[in-house]
Amino acid sequence: MKRISIAVMVLVGSMVMGYLCYYFTGMHPVVCVTLFGTIAVISVAIIGLSRWLSKKWIILWGFLWGGFLIFLFLNPISLFVSMYGSLVAKEKRNMYNPTTYTVVGETLALYCQSYELLRAHGCGTVHSDCVTLHGAWIPKGLDGVGTIQRDGASIGMGGALHDHGLELSLDTKASTAVTNVWKLYYTEGKRESKVNRHLLTIHMDSARQFSTNELLATVVANYDSYALRNPSTHAFQWQNRWGEKIQMYLLFDRITEARTVCREQLVTVPRKWNQWLMLTAALITAEEESFERAEHMMMQWVKEDGNFMSYLVLAYFYQMSDKPSKAAKAIRQATTYDTSPSMGRELYTIAMYVYKSGEYDTVLQICDHASATVANIGNVEKPVFAALHSAVLEAKQNPSNAKPLEWAKSMIPFDPYKDVDIERLLQRPVSRMTVKEWSRLPR
Repeated sequence: MKRISIAVMVLVGSMVMGYLCYYFTGMHPVVCVTLFGTIAVISVAIIGLSRWLSKKWIILWGFLWGGFLIFLFLNPISLFVSMYGSLVAKEKRNMYNPTTYTVVGETLALYCQSYELLRAHGCGTVHSDCVTLHGAWIPKGLDGVGTIQRDGASIGMGGALHDHGLELSLDTKASTAVTNVWKLYYTEGKRESKVNRHLLTIHMDSARQFSTNELLATVVANYDSYALRNPSTHAFQWQNRWGEKIQMYLLFDRITEARTVCREQLVTVPRKWNQWLMLTAALITAEEESFERAEHMMMQWVKEDGNFMSYLVLAYFYQMSDKPSKAAKAIRQATTYDTSPSMGRELYTIAMYVYKSGEYDTVLQICDHASATVANIGNVEKPVFAALHSAVLEAKQNPSNAKPLEWAKSMIPFDPYKDVDIERLLQRPVSRMTVKEWSRLPR
C-alpha cells in the first residue's frame, strides 16, 4: 500500500511538473507530456520492482536514477533552453493579455489612420511606402520594430521572439465610408509556415486620427513606461538613447519643451552617464543666457571628476561654440589621462577640427596619444592616425600653404548628436562632421 501511495504521488507530481514546464517554458504540450510521462513510468517501475530488490539495490537504483534526473534538468543546455523558453512564454502571455493587445491594436489602427501625420513629422524612419517605428514609438507594453502603412501595420518582436509578432490589417470588405474595421493577429513562425491567431476586431471612425498633441503625448508616455518597465536596461538607455525623448519634442517643433526635458534629465541621470546631456545643457545655456555662463557650468562639471572623457566633452563644447583654441587646450588636457582603446573615432574627430584652426602641435599630441592607446580595430585606426601625423608634419613646415586635409574614408566621424537635431534645438548652425556628410564623400 505504501508503494502504491508513493507511485500515485510520483504520477501526480509528474503531471504538475509537466504543466509547469509547459506554462513557464512554452514547450509544446506533446513534448512536456512525453518527457514527464516517461519519467513517471520509469519511476513507478523502479518503485514496483523495489519489492523484489534488496535495500542495497534499491539505494543504488535510486542513486543512479536521481543522478540522471539531476543531470537531465540542471545541465547547461537544459538550463539555457528553460531560460530561453521562459522568456518566450512570458512575452507570449503578455501579448495574449487582452489589456495589452487592446491598447496595441487601437494604437496601431490610429497610427495607420494618421499615416500622413507620421510621415510629415519624420517619425521613425520614413520610406517610400511605409514608416518604420522603434523604441518609444512602439505601443506601450511591447518592444520591437514596427512597420506602418495606410492599410496595415506589423510589429516584429526580435530577440528571443524573432519569429513572433503582431499584425494589423484593414478589412476592406467589412469597412464602410464612415467606419474602418481593423483585425489584429498574433503571428508565429517563419513566412512560409506562419500561423495567425485572431486577437481583436476594432471598429474605428474612419475620420479618427491622432492630433499632434495626442501623438506626442502617446510617444512620451511610451518612453517613460519603457524606462520604468526595464530598470535593468536603464543605464543602456542613458548611454545610448539619451536624446530620444528630446528628439520627440523636436520633431514637433516644441523647442522649449525639448530644452526643459534635457535639463530635467540632467538632474536625474547619474554623472557617469550624463556627459552628453551636460554638453547639451551647456550649449542651451549659451544660447539662452551667455557663453560665459555655459563655460562656467562646464568647468565646474569637469572639476568634479577630471578624466579623459570629461575633458573630451569640454573640447566638443568649445568646438560647437566655435572656440578652436580652447578646444585644443581641452583636448591636450584630455590626453594626459588614460584613454579607452575604443576612443579612436572621438580623438580623430576632434583632431580634424583643431587641424583646421592651425593647432598642429595639438594634433601631433593627439596622434601620439592615439598611437599608444587606441586599439587598431579592423587594421584601420592606427594607419589613419599615422597618415594624419605625416600630414601635420608637412603642414608645420609651411603653415601658410597648408593644404586642407580630407577626412579619412575609413574613419566614421563621431557625432554625439546623430540621433538629435542639435541645430533645431539650438536654433543655429553647429560646426561638426556628421555621419551623413561623411557617407557622401567620394570613395
